[in-house]
Amino acid sequence: MRWVDGRRPDYIELTRHIPKQPPEPNHQWLPFTMEANFHPTNFINVPTTVETWTQIQHVIHQTQPLDTPQMHQWQHQFGPITQDEAFAYLLGIIVSDCGKSSITYSSHRIDLRLSKKYSWSKQMGEATCYYLGQIGIHAKQVGDRDSSAGPKTCYSWNSENTPLLQWIDKTCFGLETEQRTTYHLIKADWLLTAPTNIRIKFLQGFNDGDGSASIKDQTLSNTCGPNIPFLRKLLQTFDIGSTKDEHRIKIKRQICVLRAAKFPFFLYATDRQMNADKLAEMIRVRREENPRFIPQEVIAEVHQLNRQRLSKGKIAELIFDKF
Repeated sequence: MRWVDGRRPDYIELTRHIPKQPPEPNHQWLPFTMEANFHPTNFINVPTTVETWTQIQHVIHQTQPLDTPQMHQWQHQFGPITQDEAFAYLLGIIVSDCGKSSITYSSHRIDLRLSKKYSWSKQMGEATCYYLGQIGIHAKQVGDRDSSAGPKTCYSWNSENTPLLQWIDKTCFGLETEQRTTYHLIKADWLLTAPTNIRIKFLQGFNDGDGSASIKDQTLSNTCGPNIPFLRKLLQTFDIGSTKDEHRIKIKRQICVLRAAKFPFFLYATDRQMNADKLAEMIRVRREENPRFIPQEVIAEVHQLNRQRLSKGKIAELIFDKF
C-alpha cells in the first residue's frame, strides 16, 4: 500500500465514501462515477450475482439519462429508446466490437473503433454514444486510430471511466479481471430468459459488431469466437438453428434465415441488413414459385451463368435481380 503525492491509495479512498446504510441482501454498493483524484460518487445498489433480467433492470433504473444538447440531437437523429433496450444493445456491442481500457483497478471505459470503409460506421458510433448516455455515461468521438489496414483508418469513440462497466464484465458476463470477450466465453444464461425485445437488442448489438450477411453463401453469420456455444443457445430461443464453422456460427436453413432477418438481424450495419433483407426476399420468392414450371429464358440464363463458373449463390442473386 503506497501513498502517492499525499493521496490515499484508491481502495482506501473508495471505502471512505461508501454509504453508511447496508446494501440490500446479496448486493453491494458500486460508485457510478469516479471524479477527480478517483473520488467515488453516485453509489448505486448492484447484485453480486445475476440470474435474471429483472435484477439488471433494478440497476439500470438507478441510473439517470444525460440531459445535454448532444443527447437531444441524438434523440432527434435516432429516435427515443428505453433505458432497458439501450443497455441490451450496449451489452451486445461490448461482447463484439468494444475494446476496454482502465486507469484504475475498479473502473473501465469503452473504446470503440470502426473501420472507415463502412458507410454506416459513424452512425453506429454515434448511436452507441447515445445509448451510453441513456444510462448516464458520457461518451464522444476522439481522434482517428490506426488499424491493420493502415494509419488513421478507423473512427474512434471513448466513454468515461465508470465502475459500472467493470461490473458488467464481472457480474453480467462472469469474466475475471484479465479476461476479455474476444478470448473467453461469457456466462450470461440470464439472457436466455430475458424478454424478447431485450434478446433482440442484444443480438443486434452483437451482429452490428461481428455479424455478416452473404447472398453468395445464402447465410447469415457471426464471428463470435469463444462465444459460439452461448450465441447458438440464444438464437435457439427464437427457434433459429445454426451451425458452427471454425470461429463463427452460420444460419443456413431458409426458415431460420427468414426468422432472423425479420428482427432485423442488424440495426446500424445497414448494408448487411440490406443483404439480409434481399436474401430473405429471394427465399420467399423461391418458396412461392412452382418448381415444375421454370421459363425457358430463366433456364437459358442459368446455363450461361454456369459457364462463367459463378457460385450457386451468385447465380441465384443475378437471376433474382433480372427476373
